[in-house]
Amino acid sequence: MNDEPAMSIHCEFYITNIMHFGVKICCVKINKPKVFGHIMIHEPEGNIWGGYIIPEGCTREAPINFLIKNPICKENDNIALDIYFIDQLGNEHRIRKVEFKYLPPKEKKLINIFNREGWPYFMERITIRPLRFGVW
Repeated sequence: MNDEPAMSIHCEFYITNIMHFGVKICCVKINKPKVFGHIMIHEPEGNIWGGYIIPEGCTREAPINFLIKNPICKENDNIALDIYFIDQLGNEHRIRKVEFKYLPPKEKKLINIFNREGWPYFMERITIRPLRFGVW
């Protein structure tokens, strides 16, 4: 984020709706520091992700991302945070002491995608055919 330090937290949950009506998770947050995160609910019928309602008695996969401007722990340290899920009625559902483990960044490897002539490899599979115009 510009030249300022930042950290990203990612986790995935399976959320089960035990209410007698559909529940929509509107947002997620942590309190220290107060940061709102991004949540996506998996809709299995179309294999799509978004702000979907979890039907009564169903379980859905839900990845969550937080982006924190000033890191709240040192590099290589693990951290435990309380996560709050806020539903469409404004109710907060807290999961206490979720532990996040530090994952070091992966090494970036340069991959050569060009052949000897300087064309990308995927271009070798494309054949160009002349277009035919007319009435069929």
